[in-house]
Amino acid sequence: MEIEELRAFTKIAEVGGFGRAAAALGRSQPAISRRIEKLEDALGFPLFERTQGRALLTDAGRGILPFVEMVMAALHDVQEAVAELGRGARGPLT
Repeated sequence: MEIEELRAFTKIAEVGGFGRAAAALGRSQPAISRRIEKLEDALGFPLFERTQGRALLTDAGRGILPFVEMVMAALHDVQEAVAELGRGARGPLT
C-alpha cells in the first residue's frame, strides 16, 4: 500500500467518483483508477462499485475507510510536526 493509493481512496469516497477525485487531486482519471486497482489487488477485495459515473463504497470499502482516514490524519500530523521543526520550533515530536 502506498500513501497516494490511500489518498485516492479517501478522495473517491468523499466525492463519489473517480473523475471528480482525479480533478480534486490534480491527476488523470486513469492514474486514479490504477492506484485503486493496485490497492484492491494488495487488499484482495474490491473497494468500490462502479456505476454510471458514480463510485459507491463496497462493504469492504466502508469497513476500512475509518482506518485509512486515521492513517491519513496521522500522516498530516507528521507533516505538520516536521514543518514546525523547519520553522524553528523546538521540543519533542508528539
